[in-house]
Amino acid sequence: MIGRASDEEFIETIYREHVDNTKLEISEFNRMERRVIPASLESFFPNDTDRAIAIRSAYKTGGYTMKEIAEFCGVHYSTISRVLKSQ
Repeated sequence: MIGRASDEEFIETIYREHVDNTKLEISEFNRMERRVIPASLESFFPNDTDRAIAIRSAYKTGGYTMKEIAEFCGVHYSTISRVLKSQ
């Protein structure tokens, strides 16, 4: 291996050239990276709560899709859509 750098030297060179000189500030995040973990769906649906209010509350958190809420409630996602439109 005459004239070739060792693996460690190669890694250090690449790191210095590419990682050290790169801004690590990220101005944009995809949806999953910025998603805050929401409260469980069960917490939105206590026994005495109006289902429409619970659906709206869960959806407004941004943590659940209409499909996820529909699966939890045992209805079609279009039902959830109608509830949300009836606000």
